[in-house]
Amino acid sequence: MSNGKIYPCILSGGSGTRLWPASRKHAPKQLQPLISDKSLIVETALRTPISDRFGQPIIISNASYAGEIAAQLTHAGTPASYIITEPFGRNTAPAAAAAAKLVSDIDKDGIVLLLAADHFIKDHDIYLDAIYKAATAAKAGNIVTFGITPTHPETGFGYIQYGQILSDGVHQVDQFVEKPDLETAKAYLAAGSYAWNSGMFVFSPNVFLSELEKYNAGIAEHAVKALGNAQKEQLGATEIRHLDRAHFTDCPSDSIDFAVMEHTDKAAMVRGHFTWSDVGSWAALHDIGDKDPDNNVTHGDVILHDTSGTLVAAQSRLVTVAGVQDLIVAETADAVMICPRDQSQMVKNLHGKLADADRPEAVSPILVKSVLHRHDRHALRHWYRNWLLNEALPHWSTTALDPQTGGSYEACDYQGRPLTDLNVRLRVHARQVYSFAYAYDKMGWKPGLEALRKPLGHLLSTGRKADGGFGHIYKPDGSWAEHDSDTYDHAFVLMALAWAYKVTGDKALHATAKETLSYLQTALKHPGRGYQEGLPPSPIRRANPHMHLLEAALAWTELHGSEPFADMAADIVDMFKHIFCDDGLLREYFHDDLTVIKGDDKHSLIEPGHLYEWAYLLKTFKNITGKPAPETAALTAFADKYGWNSQIRLIMDFCHSDGRRVDSASYRLWTQTEYVRFNLRFASGQDVDRALQHLDVIRRLYLTGDALKPGVYRDKLNQSGQDISPNSPASTLYHLVGMIDAI
Repeated sequence: MSNGKIYPCILSGGSGTRLWPASRKHAPKQLQPLISDKSLIVETALRTPISDRFGQPIIISNASYAGEIAAQLTHAGTPASYIITEPFGRNTAPAAAAAAKLVSDIDKDGIVLLLAADHFIKDHDIYLDAIYKAATAAKAGNIVTFGITPTHPETGFGYIQYGQILSDGVHQVDQFVEKPDLETAKAYLAAGSYAWNSGMFVFSPNVFLSELEKYNAGIAEHAVKALGNAQKEQLGATEIRHLDRAHFTDCPSDSIDFAVMEHTDKAAMVRGHFTWSDVGSWAALHDIGDKDPDNNVTHGDVILHDTSGTLVAAQSRLVTVAGVQDLIVAETADAVMICPRDQSQMVKNLHGKLADADRPEAVSPILVKSVLHRHDRHALRHWYRNWLLNEALPHWSTTALDPQTGGSYEACDYQGRPLTDLNVRLRVHARQVYSFAYAYDKMGWKPGLEALRKPLGHLLSTGRKADGGFGHIYKPDGSWAEHDSDTYDHAFVLMALAWAYKVTGDKALHATAKETLSYLQTALKHPGRGYQEGLPPSPIRRANPHMHLLEAALAWTELHGSEPFADMAADIVDMFKHIFCDDGLLREYFHDDLTVIKGDDKHSLIEPGHLYEWAYLLKTFKNITGKPAPETAALTAFADKYGWNSQIRLIMDFCHSDGRRVDSASYRLWTQTEYVRFNLRFASGQDVDRALQHLDVIRRLYLTGDALKPGVYRDKLNQSGQDISPNSPASTLYHLVGMIDAI
């Protein structure tokens, strides 16, 4: 294909910590509407409108932001043709190389216009004229950068010294120089032959790749191979290319300036006479903002009195300022930052203190409205699907499986290393079988069919006892720590067998399930009603094992039309109606005769996550069987009212039956997933909006972060929103995979 267009390739990386609290690692400045009602990346794309001269934008981004970026650009009417996702940052040269290779593949005469997603540019016609001049010079074999005409002695930018004129508006580059001190910056300004280095480039892909290979062959080789081996995914009109992790890992990290521009004899510069800012600080936002007669800039609901030279940015409420001058006031729903305008660079140090204190506000806006929510399910589904398919499932189906037995390890540390000294519960193997089979069936994850065979084989070969039941806990060496039978475990064995039989068609699995059901009905059936906790019997019984037996029974009923399991499901639903749900409230703990344990704080605790789980299963029962089921409104209303910590927007693991919060509350990941699953599957209106928002909270607080190897997750936070997880448990994958159908 050849049409010789200019292709805007937009680099969307960086966390923008100098613009905290509006910009954070998991909600970076380029995705925020800091200057207008559009985000910075959308403004960047709109400056080069799709036409006979410009191709659709190509984005290079962290994988976590791909869905959001695609949605924002599509919503703005300038959809990306491709988004190249990096598994981690490797500076600008590898990103530029991947973009160059992609452009050369789609248009052999195409020209790359490499832009940053977070720049501000005015004087649109002057900007376009500079691009056209640069494109002409690029077609002649130059690698062209834009040098911004300085307006003052700036110490925060690198500079370009330029020399003779090569063509109209295009100069030879004599040298690149680092950020100067103030006196040197004044000398550069006086000399008149220095420009600010904008970090924007125009080049022919083949010229750039040739020069890169000459001066940094490692980047050229591995960046190109990472693109060539990329996984592809279609999101609406946008094709996602997930760079191959192995090759990208081997790719050296370097900037375009160091890797190419400081060495090549093809470096050229177009003088940029347009207004430009890298939007690197709050002071920069004041400089470029529309000012009132007192030199103030405001965003949001702001009222000023006797105030001058001040920027006030309000996101969530009215902010009033009186009797001050030359300040920055930045407000979000969970934080306020105030500093002198001429000291706005100190915000980066302030952010560092927050990070050192492990404050969640340093990386994630806890209370602010989700960016992903604004563009509804499409972008969110893509991000979550990508995380499961390309990070979580590959990790838990390879590294997290014992190569000797094929069974799952109990947990991994945050670097993804298996914790081989932990005992392993039998249910973990069963949950992983379900997760891999479900992902294969529902998400088209092809490795799932092979992956499930390992933990399934281990489960059936070593987990089953001579009496037909299954054991409980393995020691690290594979021998039994507890050989007794546990009803909860048997529920997940049945769940695993239902889905493994669905995707493999192996009739032996159906026979095993029938035998396991028979064991339940004989060995684990309570002489009164329902099922024992396990063997030997316990004097305290719980609703929870029955809930998971209902889940397994519904799987067998829906997938295989099994009447015995349909009968089991109906019986457990009846138990919920007449036993487990007491005065409209789900109870967790019971005496042996199934009377509720009351007056005991420990055994009268309620788990809000279980309320959402039961509500989901009861509605699913009604949908599958067509039979009436108990109403769930009281369950979810209690959880919605008493289960939340509104300050950090998380659902507690426990609360008292009268709604009181427990001391030292904790917040498990699985609890959050059950709220999202129920509301996205069965709710409507604002409840769906809140669930989408909460899924983004899960993404930011539990699933992403520098401390986490991609695919592992945090398990528990404290009431300050800080991580208190001892490890990343394998069993939680079941909850994360189970959400995908609702999403």
